[in-house]
Amino acid sequence: MRGPRTQAERDAQTVEIGFALLTALVMAALCLLAFIGLMALVNGVRPLSSSAGHTLLMLAGSTSATVFVGRVLYVLVRAPSGQPATDTEEDGTELPEHVDEYVEEAAGPDGREGAAAAGPQPSQPGRTSPDS
Repeated sequence: MRGPRTQAERDAQTVEIGFALLTALVMAALCLLAFIGLMALVNGVRPLSSSAGHTLLMLAGSTSATVFVGRVLYVLVRAPSGQPATDTEEDGTELPEHVDEYVEEAAGPDGREGAAAAGPQPSQPGRTSPDS
């Protein structure tokens, strides 16, 4: 089991939940509008009988609710779970061994990677030296 989540992980999960709810709401509204439009198209201007209208509205509402719940579950199940990354691809295959060689080549003489390997950083970030 992992330790406590970082603020960034909690924020990412909050955004994912908000995205799931918003897209589910839009899809459910579109589904409901599609049913209402289909009822209007099939029926025309004639009013439906009370039982037929009630049945179609119940069908539209239940379908929209199902779409809403299905979309929320689909988005949240696909969301990253916060598990630490492994050295395997999504399909379960191992990463090639030569990947580590590139990391070792990028490291500086003291073993650090990235900009630290290129040389010392300026004492005042964002400023250039006068001779440049």
